[in-house]
Amino acid sequence: MYPAGVEYFKSQGFENVWPFLPCSFDPSLHYPDPTIDRMYDISFVGAFLHPIHRQRTSWLYEVAKMAELYKIAFFDWILEPPQSADLLRQSRIIFNHSYRGELNILSFEAMASGALLFLEDTNIDVKDHFEDGVHYISYNRSNYRDRLKYYLTHEDERQRIAAES
Repeated sequence: MYPAGVEYFKSQGFENVWPFLPCSFDPSLHYPDPTIDRMYDISFVGAFLHPIHRQRTSWLYEVAKMAELYKIAFFDWILEPPQSADLLRQSRIIFNHSYRGELNILSFEAMASGALLFLEDTNIDVKDHFEDGVHYISYNRSNYRDRLKYYLTHEDERQRIAAES
């Protein structure tokens, strides 16, 4: 259960509730491959059903406005796992916005695939496991554009953080 869920259940009077991370990745699918060209600058793979993911779709809309400058790819969960893994390996940056402030499966898959993970700065889980600027890059409304531009123009730094993750 994610920490946000733990807080909720404790507020409801449950005492014996502990956090754990229910997501991971498949190492046979998610790994960096230096022979594959990272043809996408910014990508997202996952659900963007607006009634459920209003914040995520709002963020993706903002990132999509940068398509005149960068090659951007957004895919819903229509991809089979091998196709999704290929897309992640072909991406320089994976832009992610979780549903509940959790480290979701895309976070782990992106890092395992050698892409630089961008994750909202309000994410509850990430701070317990990874360090901003070392393993991933946090963003918010005031800095996401500048941070995306920076890491897309500083390839050595993008690669260093992606490799560290």
